[in-house]
Amino acid sequence: MVAPQSTLWDLEAHSAAKHEILRRYLAAWIPILSHGNFDEILYLDAFAGPGHYATGEDGSPIISLKELSGHGTKIAAKAHFHFVEFDPDRADFLEALVADLVGQLERERPGKTKATVHRNAFEEAYPSIKQNFRYGRLPATFAFIDAFGWTGLESQTLDC
Repeated sequence: MVAPQSTLWDLEAHSAAKHEILRRYLAAWIPILSHGNFDEILYLDAFAGPGHYATGEDGSPIISLKELSGHGTKIAAKAHFHFVEFDPDRADFLEALVADLVGQLERERPGKTKATVHRNAFEEAYPSIKQNFRYGRLPATFAFIDAFGWTGLESQTLDC
């Protein structure tokens, strides 16, 4: 698929199916890792987009935050969300949506949820994301790397 030129675009059937799979996977992944003696969990969305579609559906960043919220206070681990979006208009839109949901999560889980929107390419954002963690190593991580077509991403970028 070619990257859309607008800030928001219509949700296509293949993306809707992919988001349903993501939703179901995260519904299981978040509680399993949280209760598996992990102090921290990380959700990384390498090509986040605006978080919402023109047709009203949630995108992957909002799905991930809502899945954490759906588990309420049962999740013991601190959760870090990193959303990477290069396009400035999409990043602005996403930041507003993320701020609302993180505010809700903070009321449910004070001091246990952090979300950052990175405004650059994934290859540039990833090293700074990684170095924010103890010893430069990522905690238990779900990395959603779903670009519009092949971008030439070097496998060395993901030296977890």
